[in-house]
Amino acid sequence: MPDRMPARRRSIAPSSWRHENRPQETTESESALWGGHRFEQIALCSGQEHAVADVSGVSGDRRHIFPLVFAHTMSGQNDRRAAGHGAGERQSRAHPIVHLSQRHHSSAMTVQRQFDADEPVCRPDDAADSARVERLDELGRQIDVTAQENRDLRTRLDNPQQSGPDRERLQHDLDQGRLRLLDMLEERLRLLEEEIESLQARIGPNPASSAEHPEMTDLGNQLNERIRQMQRSQQQLAPLRRWHIRYQIGQINEQIAAIDAELATLPQVCDPDDPVSMLLYERRAELEQQRNHLAATLTGSAHEYEQFDRRWGAQRYGNSPECTNIAQAGCGPTSLAIVLNYLYQEDPESLASGGQIEIVTPPQTAQYAATHGRICNNGTAGDTMVTNVHTGFPGFRGRRISLDQAVDQLRSGNLVIFLCRGCTGQNRNGGNKSYGGHYMVLNGVNADGSVFNVLDPGANEASDILTITRTNLAGHNAGFWIIERI
Repeated sequence: MPDRMPARRRSIAPSSWRHENRPQETTESESALWGGHRFEQIALCSGQEHAVADVSGVSGDRRHIFPLVFAHTMSGQNDRRAAGHGAGERQSRAHPIVHLSQRHHSSAMTVQRQFDADEPVCRPDDAADSARVERLDELGRQIDVTAQENRDLRTRLDNPQQSGPDRERLQHDLDQGRLRLLDMLEERLRLLEEEIESLQARIGPNPASSAEHPEMTDLGNQLNERIRQMQRSQQQLAPLRRWHIRYQIGQINEQIAAIDAELATLPQVCDPDDPVSMLLYERRAELEQQRNHLAATLTGSAHEYEQFDRRWGAQRYGNSPECTNIAQAGCGPTSLAIVLNYLYQEDPESLASGGQIEIVTPPQTAQYAATHGRICNNGTAGDTMVTNVHTGFPGFRGRRISLDQAVDQLRSGNLVIFLCRGCTGQNRNGGNKSYGGHYMVLNGVNADGSVFNVLDPGANEASDILTITRTNLAGHNAGFWIIERI
């Protein structure tokens, strides 16, 4: 099932700039540095200039569209040309392409724009913003220092010998460091977007490097480097933003607890002349609404695994040769992988900061559960699998909870594993789907707690359970569990 994380910021399309004098031998890794598209070398006629632009990439809401002359060369055939949109008025000025080489394993059409050497390709009035460039460099250094400080704090915090006041102080310092890093990355991402737009404007719609415009080589390299930096900043921001949502939920829960404590001291009967109780209840309702919205944003972005995924479905689940595979019996460890991976995605000091989406996978949790709950030909013991999770995944703990507690956990942004026993839910088409015994994950609940959202690892998107009612869940379950960070 596709990752359902919401896009938080408009993406910038890969650079369409290319240097026409590129070496003939090009590796795949080098090709990736030029926007992810293969680019073919052109042999030029003497005294002619040809601008080259690869416009095969489309990203976000931007699309590279130029008045073009298309050329597609295949082995043993003559060049075929077709005028692109708006190119007719320029055709008489376009010089012919002598040769366009194409790798045998590439079938992509190469798109080219031809124009006279004296056609303007750069807007000289667009000067670099030196203050912005200096600030970007300064932020880059500060981000590196702060990120390393946070990693050092995290290492000390994860030391089991840390306890009491020292642990609270370290957690406070780490939280403040994360908030500073979040602010700096947000600012840097905004400035990078501005810088990329500025570079694209200075390069112009017809990018080419030539003797008349040698500055284009440097501008093109700057553009590709800024895009790379922006992608890196987005990767660092993703887990920080998720952590910040969790941080905000924690602050709201503290405010709600303080209101409840104050309400407990007031008379049970409201006094019309004393609006304190009414105001407190109104404030509590507002906070609950804010918290529920934040929690839904968080839980709704969980990455869903399927136990029958071809990458691991055929792997044996259990140590005995008599055990079946993950596709047939691995709903328990697959559900566990969904929850653990979800928790790692909001860890700014983990692999998530490098853009990794699948940190904990079903083969890893199946290997753990093979000795912690697996009963060959009889499924998985949920209590054993979840409550011993710290032995296989240090830093986490698991426990059984009730259905009412499951509602509270979901409204605080936590996922809940549950074992269905003869339950029936609804798929995305409104039809019913039933299981005799099956582990799944709850990842949301509606306002009145009557309907739950479900991540079902046992079926594809068209037929898996998407929602289940509280009534059905209450009468057809064999347990609910959560995983928490220690």
